[in-house]
Amino acid sequence: MGVVVSKLNALKVAAATDDLAQNVNFAIKASVVQGFLEAQGIQLKIGAPGATTLKPPDIADRAKSFSALVVCEQ
Repeated sequence: MGVVVSKLNALKVAAATDDLAQNVNFAIKASVVQGFLEAQGIQLKIGAPGATTLKPPDIADRAKSFSALVVCEQ
């Protein structure tokens, strides 16, 4: 598991290679994210083994309440 931090620009790759790359993302390992959050004093809520599994649409609905787009520009 990880947190997606970037996505491949498929149009640029297609222009350079004449092939359309799909579903190429770059992520940070969950353990790295956990270490960062703990270093910032943020308490994590981790589900117990055997807990109810959420379906993807339910996860997406929950994620909307705490997600934000972060853009870094030079």
